Amino acid sequence: MRRDIHADKVLTGQVVRHLERLPDRIALSVEDGIGQRMSCEVEQVLLAVPPRQALQHIQFTPALPSALTAQWQQNATWMALRAKNTAIYDRPFWREAGLSGTARSARGPMVEIHDASPI
Repeated sequence: MRRDIHADKVLTGQVVRHLERLPDRIALSVEDGIGQRMSCEVEQVLLAVPPRQALQHIQFTPALPSALTAQWQQNATWMALRAKNTAIYDRPFWREAGLSGTARSARGPMVEIHDASPI
């Protein structure tokens, strides 16, 4: 999706604090890593966070419908209770053996393993 968006339209390193639905746009209030706030207006917003986290950290104006809020609060945050680890190798050597780099275990300690190699 990001490849289809012109680079000057992408803003990273910001935390969305407030979304306000206007008649034909959405007003955003964002904050950077040192607490500086900025506002802008956009046509669309894609929330790429778990619903419960959106409710905890973003103020919505007008308020979201109560049925949606209740649904979002009950929506499990995937992997919330799992420890996460990233291992970086010079090359994905497991692929030379025909392995995918994806594994699951019902016994742990590593319940899920995913290959996130860029090549």
